[in-house]
Amino acid sequence: MSAITVDAFADALAAAAIKSPTVVESLYNALMPSIENAIRAAVDVALAGTYIRLDNQAKEIGHLTAENSTLRQQVDELDAYSRSDNIIVYGIKEAYAEVSAPASSSASAANNHQPQAVGETSATSEAAFIQFCNEQLHVSVHPNDISVAHRLPKSNKWNGPRPLIIRFSNKKARMRVMAAKKSLRQNQACRNVYINEHLTKSASQLFEKARGLVRDKKVSGAWTWNGRVFLKTLSGQTRPINCDSELYQY
Repeated sequence: MSAITVDAFADALAAAAIKSPTVVESLYNALMPSIENAIRAAVDVALAGTYIRLDNQAKEIGHLTAENSTLRQQVDELDAYSRSDNIIVYGIKEAYAEVSAPASSSASAANNHQPQAVGETSATSEAAFIQFCNEQLHVSVHPNDISVAHRLPKSNKWNGPRPLIIRFSNKKARMRVMAAKKSLRQNQACRNVYINEHLTKSASQLFEKARGLVRDKKVSGAWTWNGRVFLKTLSGQTRPINCDSELYQY
């Protein structure tokens, strides 16, 4: 009989062990805890790395959100400042300018110089506003108090004459007009005339919601001053409103 080598004996023993359920079960019970521990360790390492990345991303998102909020606030403040010299007037009839008709070969010489009505110009807008201030508000406003005056486009929210926007070069004149606008309530000839500040989009939306509270009789009054919204509570207190959340308590 030939001698069996060590390698051949080991292979034969391994083959016999694999075929034995008892040996396989023993190996399974002995090795599985180590295998499971190794898998858990690898998963924990992978999850730890994921959690770190997610935490870093969450911090970055929070930082960007805060930075965006700050920038939006700064832009809104700059926008409000750029509008601080303006007012918007609703209800003043449009004043048409008159210009000489252009000459034509078919028209008579008399008709060549007959004036024609054209759309309102900046000059006639300014003149109409000054006349309104002097005659209805009884406030003295002069051309050198105004930087520019022109009409805004028509809006679905307003059926009257196109709103008139006035940019003042004299802040004192603007303050006199804003202070005198209360007299419009007692003036029957101006019952459809309204004078408002030129608000930013966010302030305008906030003011609209505040006026809704007035209509619902949840507060006594709402108005704006220097681009900010103010409320008068039912108890008579006056307070500024900076955001929507401050209206929820009413």
